[in-house]
Amino acid sequence: MPTWIIVVGLFTKLILVSLVGLSIWSVAVMLDRRRLFDSKKTIFEARDQLEKNFRALEWQQVATWCELQKETGSSALSRLLVRGLTHGSKQRSKLELAMRAELVSEKAKLEHGLTVLATLGANAPFIGLFGTVLGIIQAFGVLGLSNSGTQSVMSGISEALVATAIGLFVAIPAVVAYNVFGKKLKLVMTELEVIRDLFLSYYTQD
Repeated sequence: MPTWIIVVGLFTKLILVSLVGLSIWSVAVMLDRRRLFDSKKTIFEARDQLEKNFRALEWQQVATWCELQKETGSSALSRLLVRGLTHGSKQRSKLELAMRAELVSEKAKLEHGLTVLATLGANAPFIGLFGTVLGIIQAFGVLGLSNSGTQSVMSGISEALVATAIGLFVAIPAVVAYNVFGKKLKLVMTELEVIRDLFLSYYTQD
C-alpha cells in the first residue's frame, strides 16, 4: 500500500483522537464553570440584607459577612466589598475606581474557560469535516488499488463520516454551554455592579 494512504489514515485517526480529547476538555470546562456559577448564588441572596446594613451604616456587620463568605468560598462579592471597606478613603471617585478594578478582576475569573467553549463550538465541526475528507481520500485510494467494488469504498466513507459526527458532538454542547454561562456571567456582573453602587451611595462622602 502506498505510503501516502498510510499517512492519510494516520492523520484521520489522529483527528478522531483529538476530537475525543477536545470533547473531554469541553466537558471538564463545563463542569468547572457550573460549579463556579453555582457558588455565586449567594450574591443574589445577599442583596436585601446588605442593603439594610448599608442603610443603617452597619459597616462592621458588612465586614463580618464578608469574612463568613470567605470561609464558604463564595468570595466574589466579599472581595468587592472588602476592597471598598479597606481602601482608606471615602471619596467616591477613588473608591469607585478601586471597586471597578476589582470587578474587572472578578469578570476575568468568571470568563476563564468560556473562550475555550466558544473556540470549540466554532471550530470542532471543521476539524471533524477535515477528518472526513481525509477518510474519503483514503477510501478512494484503497479502492483504486484493490478494485474491490463499491462495498469497500462505502465502508471507508461511512467510517470517515464518524469524524464529522464527533465534531458536531463536541461543538453543539460547547455552543449551548457558552450561551448559558455567558448569560449567567452577565447576571452576576450586573448584580455585583448594583451592590457596588448601593455601597458607594451610602459609604462615600462626595
